[in-house]
Amino acid sequence: MSVGVDKQSKDKRPPAFDSIDGGRGPNNSGGHANWVTVTRERPRDKPFFFWFASYDAHRDWDADGQWDASAFGPMHRAEDVIVPPFLIDDLPTRRDLASYYNEVTRFDYFIGEVVRELKDQDVFENTLIFVLADNGRPFPRAKTRLHDSGMKTALIAHWPAGMKQPAASDSLVSVIDIAPTVLSIADANVPETMQGVTMQPLFADPSTEVRKYAFSEHNWHDYEAHGRSVRDGRFLYIQNNRVDTAWQGPADSVRSPSHRQLRGQRDRQELSPAQQDVFLAPRPSEELYLTSADPHQLNNLIDDEAYADDVARLREVMAEWTQRTGDTVPEQISADAFDRETGESLKQAKQSYRGTTPGEERKASRINHPGPR
Repeated sequence: MSVGVDKQSKDKRPPAFDSIDGGRGPNNSGGHANWVTVTRERPRDKPFFFWFASYDAHRDWDADGQWDASAFGPMHRAEDVIVPPFLIDDLPTRRDLASYYNEVTRFDYFIGEVVRELKDQDVFENTLIFVLADNGRPFPRAKTRLHDSGMKTALIAHWPAGMKQPAASDSLVSVIDIAPTVLSIADANVPETMQGVTMQPLFADPSTEVRKYAFSEHNWHDYEAHGRSVRDGRFLYIQNNRVDTAWQGPADSVRSPSHRQLRGQRDRQELSPAQQDVFLAPRPSEELYLTSADPHQLNNLIDDEAYADDVARLREVMAEWTQRTGDTVPEQISADAFDRETGESLKQAKQSYRGTTPGEERKASRINHPGPR
């Protein structure tokens, strides 16, 4: 069986899941209220695929008000959190981060409850579990950014029957690799429309390489943007095709206490260079970072002659990916739907903000070529 969150398509395709559950319950709006029940009540004579999508950790935070100390333990304390250099290290920001950590802790607890149920059913050893986030946390210079704070998220794969031993891997993978991995393990055909690769070789040898490059896109997410990036395991290369405006983050981030603190310190002209990047405009059209030495990507090496060959190589890789996948930079892309200063909705934009989708002019949705990988 399959279960998850699905929106019925307008065409004649059947629903993607046999069972669809909103995931909310009494004193739990985090999306995971029924995970254990769904796992327990599955047909026991069939294989299963569950996609458990949590609302944790999304704003507005609700874990604080629904906290169950007997299950989750003590709440995170503001004085214990780690503040990245691009945020203000003050009490409102620390409280904001602590609430985020509480959301993650609650999410983690319910993963553990599903694991407990799978063990009770004696199927845990042969169940492949992926745990990941779909983007960076909803803070300034994180979610929607092409830097690590916006794109690089944890990915855990657990499958005792299919992995030789627990290990960490430095190999590049992408979220588009998850579907081919699941289908390959199930001995199902991987359709040519899927541009990812199977991660299964990593389960046997974590040091192997399944892809040389991983690409990311920054398209419209509440606000006008068009950015592209490629990683090769050593460098992160970014192209920005909307240099005149800042990458301050989506509406939920702009409305956050952390962003308000940045805005106040900006108005007092007290921001560090890392913090100023949240509001930077115009932005550079290209960026290059040596990720191992610069985990927050604060030192742009694009004009450093020592890395000129690396820039040229990654530009070529990006150009090939753009051409083969049918990507484009529309002249009129979707516009802002919120005020970049306050995060408030722009009501007039709701009627007219939609522009041309990247790739639309070249019918990119009909192109199966993955580009270099």
